[in-house]
Amino acid sequence: MSEKWKYSMVSIGFLAMCAMGFIFPVHITADNAVDPPQPVLSGESETITITGKAGNGNEETPGEWFAGDAPSQPISNAPVLLFVPGLNNVAQVFWEDNEMYETSLNAGYQTAFIQMHDAGGASADMWDNGESLAVKIEEI
Repeated sequence: MSEKWKYSMVSIGFLAMCAMGFIFPVHITADNAVDPPQPVLSGESETITITGKAGNGNEETPGEWFAGDAPSQPISNAPVLLFVPGLNNVAQVFWEDNEMYETSLNAGYQTAFIQMHDAGGASADMWDNGESLAVKIEEI
């Protein structure tokens, strides 16, 4: 089997595991664990437009970002973990019915979450999302 073929199969396997949700660890908590407070809206968008597919219940504003709670035992010199939702998703996906925020916080990381142009609705232009993300990374 050629090297190129091996790498292709590994890449396909990794993408399949991501799609099926096997990459992220299962959340294990102690009996006395307390859910962290929800992230707080910290940065508002310069635009006032609301996006989202009609009737889906999402009215997120592109460019808004949320700061997670400060970790009780922060990792020295650790970067802020910025959670960027995937296509047609919202920032809340990382803390509602999901332990990614809690796991990061408990591991000692400061977190932030951003709404993109296609938050929960119709797909948006990747260049618009990229431009907005570049500006917000500096702000965050």
